[in-house]
Amino acid sequence: TDFAPMKPAFSRVEHCRVCNSKRVLDLGVRRNYYLANLDQTIPLSYAICQDCHFIFQGEYVGDEFLNYYYRQSPMLRRKEPTVFEVGQNERQGEFLARHVALEGKRVLEIGAHAGAFLRHLYQRFGCTAYFEELSEEARTVLASQEGLHDFRGLEGEKKVDVVILRHVLEHIFDLDSFLAYVHTILAEGGSLFIEVPDWTHFDAHTDPFIFEHLNQFNSAGLVQLLRRTGWQVEALEKSIHPDDPCTPNRV
Repeated sequence: TDFAPMKPAFSRVEHCRVCNSKRVLDLGVRRNYYLANLDQTIPLSYAICQDCHFIFQGEYVGDEFLNYYYRQSPMLRRKEPTVFEVGQNERQGEFLARHVALEGKRVLEIGAHAGAFLRHLYQRFGCTAYFEELSEEARTVLASQEGLHDFRGLEGEKKVDVVILRHVLEHIFDLDSFLAYVHTILAEGGSLFIEVPDWTHFDAHTDPFIFEHLNQFNSAGLVQLLRRTGWQVEALEKSIHPDDPCTPNRV
């Protein structure tokens, strides 16, 4: 029998998932994304919230289709960090250490890729490092790394001192539910570190539209989302590293 690929279950996004406004405006921008791993072309439109200026995909392909897409998307995962990852790990570790006492803390990275940042925190600050990943391929690589522990295997009360979300939130549709879940696994007084592409300014350093990015955050919208969902913002930093092949644009 011929392979019958899954089709998206499109639904229109009728409200802003940052500020909950229903003043959503279609931008008139359409993109046809060819997904090579599924051999499908997916058309998507974009919208903007007229109150907080959050830009997002105006249609959602559905949880089932998105999870199917990621399961069919193998990635290159190196155990040893590149020279760019080493510099990135040092910068982000220093930013965290300026605001959070990291020594000996329990740290969880959701979407940990190959674990380079977690290993840096483990080696530099003596953190107990946990990972959570949907990809079984990534979980195999992470489990083989010294000092990294599977969060799913944590026994007893699953609480950590720091949760790290690097380039995760732009992929999440149900932001409220996801951030509520993060609240449940943080110990009292715990901290959340987030990095996302920054769409505050439109210039050569703005990330392009891509299929995987459901959300295009500006800094004000991200702060508003966090405050609305019960978080207190302690620090905000912007940076651009054009020579970094992983994240060359503003974050």
